[in-house]
Amino acid sequence: MSGYLRYADLMAALRELGGGARLLRLGVSREGRDIPLVCFGPDDRPALLVEANTHAGEVTGSAAALELCRRLASASDPESATVRDSRTVYVVPRLAVDGAETYLTSPQMLRSAPVPYPWPEAPAGLVAEDLDGDGLVRLMRREDPLGEWRGDARDPRLLVRRRPDDRGGPFYRVSPEGRYRDWDGRAVAEWSSRYGLDFNRNYPVNWRPEGSQPGGGGYPLSQPETRALAEFVAARPNLCALLSLHTTGGVILRPPAEGGDDRLADGDRALLQGLGDAGQRLTAFPCRSTEQAFNTGSSRPTVKGVDDWAYEHRGLIAYTMELWDLDARAGVAGYAQVGVGGLLRRDEDGLAEDELARLRWNDRVLGGAGYAPWRPFQHPQLGPVEIGGWDPKFVRQNPPEALLPEECRRAADFALCIAAATPRLVLGGVRVDAVAAGTYRVRVHVRNEGYLPTSATRQAVAARLTQPVRVALELPAGAAVQDGPAEREIGEIDGYGGARTGPWGPPAQADSERWADFVVTAAPGSRLRVRVAHARAGTVTAEAVLQ
Repeated sequence: MSGYLRYADLMAALRELGGGARLLRLGVSREGRDIPLVCFGPDDRPALLVEANTHAGEVTGSAAALELCRRLASASDPESATVRDSRTVYVVPRLAVDGAETYLTSPQMLRSAPVPYPWPEAPAGLVAEDLDGDGLVRLMRREDPLGEWRGDARDPRLLVRRRPDDRGGPFYRVSPEGRYRDWDGRAVAEWSSRYGLDFNRNYPVNWRPEGSQPGGGGYPLSQPETRALAEFVAARPNLCALLSLHTTGGVILRPPAEGGDDRLADGDRALLQGLGDAGQRLTAFPCRSTEQAFNTGSSRPTVKGVDDWAYEHRGLIAYTMELWDLDARAGVAGYAQVGVGGLLRRDEDGLAEDELARLRWNDRVLGGAGYAPWRPFQHPQLGPVEIGGWDPKFVRQNPPEALLPEECRRAADFALCIAAATPRLVLGGVRVDAVAAGTYRVRVHVRNEGYLPTSATRQAVAARLTQPVRVALELPAGAAVQDGPAEREIGEIDGYGGARTGPWGPPAQADSERWADFVVTAAPGSRLRVRVAHARAGTVTAEAVLQ
């Protein structure tokens, strides 16, 4: 493992991959950096796209994407052999190339890009800043009789909400570490991020303006990074699936983000959940719809974009994988288990117990290094304060580097599982029977040996994004097909994941094979070529002798 790499080091590592990897450019960022794209395999095979680091600080994703690339490039990795030989994998290891560089080279926390958003200048209020010079923006507390927080006797680091009957103090006002812009010396203005642009809210599905969905940009695909990704997806008819790597949560998220599973095309829920459940067996991360995980009961739900867009507009099987789960490590139920709504309903005692469990994990596993105890600091505006709290970057948002390899393994395992599940056309055989002198019946047997249907999803068929499997005969001179055209459609073909088993009746069988019959006139001993093709499921050919 190479840890958390800056842009130049990441690009150097990608150039050294070997193993048939092609390093291309997806697009160019706002600051002029090339957005890397690594290709394994040709553009006419069933394909998976893995994109990572959409959010600037979620650099675990780019480390995991690099590990996937190394496994695909390795001649000795048995798990990737099937994928290398029969599928194509595209990897965008870092979409937010500008934002990640800012994140890795400064104390700043930011969402996607170092672009002031939604306002050109930060509004009056607290501006996050590393005041004590430790390289991180932690928390800042100051004593105030109006404070909403108090210390807890069980651990001097722990802050808990002030109860209605708390009178004695000391009480604290708590905020991110920083100083106030346009501070009037009296009012404590709210903190807001200067860099609120969110690439994952910039896709056409579920896009909403700033007032109802923060971070979405001026209009869908307004950012060069998201537009480059969308144009790449739209230009690749062989794409079947997309996996987006994020942090944190320890969960595999699938569409939809809102509207319930009824929003999915008939049969797609079983495919999405079935493949997600396979991911759970590989990674121990549960698979949930985004709506299940993030539903708060609010009229303004938090929704995301790239996987819902990939499914709804492009008909792809799509997931977001939230790597790294501090809560699970500490034995705390996070949103993967109870949903964001469940977390919001936790009482104050429960929240305090959760934080104590995290602190104990930090002491046991990290020797206390992940949380800085409160220490005095003379604030230039507020006077005496204390600064302390979690390492927000490499404990809360990303794993400590020693724990990074396990997260990367999980992501690579699930990515290879998805790639191997894509449709795969196979010729079951070409049978030739003589029916009269110089006349032959040619029967072509076609199978789909993948888990997914040839269309990847039924949404792709409903949205008219794919064409059926086509069987074509290439005939020698003087030969002719007597019963119709030499090229015919035989429909979409289910994969073995298409079997629908209900609570009653015999086990279901998937409709995963087709036959195409032709009547051909030709000289005995002539050879013809059979070609079976589907944009998403690949192309196979065979030859047959008419005799």
